Amino acid sequence: MSAWASTNDKGTGSRMMYVDQILDEKQQSQTYIKGKKFEIKKARYDLENYECELVRYFCFAFGIGDDPQPEHGLGFELQGINHDLIKCIDAQDCLPDEDLDSHWVDPDAPVETTTQPPPTTTLPPTTTTLPPTTTTVRTTTTTRRPIVDSNLVEGTTGDNNGASSGKGKGKGKGKGKGKGKDKDRGTTTGGGGGGVGSRPDPWVPVFSEVEPRPPRPCVTRVTEHRHGKRWDAGPCTRCQCNDASIRCLIKSCPPYFCYEPIEIEGECCPFCPSNVLVTQVTPAIMSNIGELRSGQRVSLSLMVNVTFRESWDTTGVSGEDLWKISVWTSRRPEGTNPSNMVDQALNDKQRVQKYVRGHPFAFQGVSYRMRVNSCQDVRYVCIKFGQSENPLTQHGFGFHLRARPDEGVLEVCKRLPDCRR
Repeated sequence: MSAWASTNDKGTGSRMMYVDQILDEKQQSQTYIKGKKFEIKKARYDLENYECELVRYFCFAFGIGDDPQPEHGLGFELQGINHDLIKCIDAQDCLPDEDLDSHWVDPDAPVETTTQPPPTTTLPPTTTTLPPTTTTVRTTTTTRRPIVDSNLVEGTTGDNNGASSGKGKGKGKGKGKGKGKDKDRGTTTGGGGGGVGSRPDPWVPVFSEVEPRPPRPCVTRVTEHRHGKRWDAGPCTRCQCNDASIRCLIKSCPPYFCYEPIEIEGECCPFCPSNVLVTQVTPAIMSNIGELRSGQRVSLSLMVNVTFRESWDTTGVSGEDLWKISVWTSRRPEGTNPSNMVDQALNDKQRVQKYVRGHPFAFQGVSYRMRVNSCQDVRYVCIKFGQSENPLTQHGFGFHLRARPDEGVLEVCKRLPDCRR
């Protein structure tokens, strides 16, 4: 906990009488239990001889120690609501300098019983021309300390023209023509210089400068990390050193959506292989081929819609060489006695087409070329949807493709136009 004096209730601006740590060793090691009230009692902040016009508030900042050592050698994070970890309180019962002067009494000064008017002395006015001066202002942190001389009696300080008055002695000198002395109750005017009365300025400035502290490294039981360095403390933990404080980000894993998740070395979370469930395959002929003729060569453009059923254990699929569609012609709607067989009708782009769980999935422009050898053999065009021989998904695994209610939903035939011999 740090403490300082400030002129405003926000603690901003100059930090006067700053103390970086006001807690003792016992208070620094005080344990916080979650859900319990936490108080630090009797924190001591010592200060003396401050100026009331500059010190309006005392401010305190609560934070993490310079070298925290919690369990396992890791640091911890401290956050305040709206980042409000600084509080300032009013500096009450402060007596300003002018009040101190009005209450100051010299015990050795004689007690006056009569009052005599001071003699009036009229001196001719003097004209003093002062050379221009150059003033260099130095901004420092100033602490004022009182100095009292018991040999001096009450009086006033002479002004810049060398005037002084009081019971003691006063002198005034200037660079002009005026020069003189004043004893007892006399008044003398001189040019330029400043007269000194019987009581000097009771405050003496003391300058102090605070050098900034460089950031410190973070030391654990294993190694030392420089300020600003980031490192992996585990598959799920990423840490960073911040001025002797270690802050770590721990990644959380999503819930599993498969029966047997696979653990991958170096990966934070277990991996579930891709899994899809097909319930319907619907082909459509996009080409306008008209009537077929025997001996004709025909190019068809097909669109194949695939419907997946979503459940708690199904996923999307992405990777390389994923899908396969076989196309052939048949004389029967069941697809028996195939002819013009093409084992893989998908191009390279269609094979790697990504399926996003819950989104529509279709293959556009599947190209198929056939020859009409016999009109009886080209009554139907049939397709079969499935996965390729060597699909590759994340981490080099394949994926599961199932059909419901059975494998028959993957194979569908579509009626072709009539054929003329």
